[in-house]
Amino acid sequence: MSLDDDSKVLFTETQRVRQKWIWCLAVGIPSLVVIILILNVLRPESEINSDTLISLTVSIALVVLISYLLWHARLDTVIDLEGLTYRFAPFHRSPRHISWDNVSVAVVRQYRPIVEYGGWGLRWGFSGLAYNVSGNMGLQIELRNGRRILIGTQKPEEIKRVVTKLRESGKISATED
Repeated sequence: MSLDDDSKVLFTETQRVRQKWIWCLAVGIPSLVVIILILNVLRPESEINSDTLISLTVSIALVVLISYLLWHARLDTVIDLEGLTYRFAPFHRSPRHISWDNVSVAVVRQYRPIVEYGGWGLRWGFSGLAYNVSGNMGLQIELRNGRRILIGTQKPEEIKRVVTKLRESGKISATED
């Protein structure tokens, strides 16, 4: 199932990284380094050598790369009768699909992003793998092989209703919080 196919779709969500504090940390700090380097180069007594130019070029390239990745980062989630499809662009080239046949438990839960996964993004922690953009609510999937995946959501009530419908239809098992 592709993310563009809307047959039997029960839930869909697209999340983007638009939190100001993330942009301040991820782009602001490297930008400050670039400004300091530029000011250093522009001082009358400074010598412009190849090391300085390389440092400046690498710093500018990092700011541009980080900005590009943050601006284009998005988490797409689609739930249908067949399973869960997700894509964390630009890190996933194509959508990932988990069939309900491979899921032993699915539950919407509150989690602690920093404590459990070390923050937001594509993260691996003691609680398994997490794909989250912001917030602290997500759909926790436990696969039949024991692997755990958490997909963050900004629509916890809507996704909880879908999980309940899927449980009632016998597609998945779930426990309530």
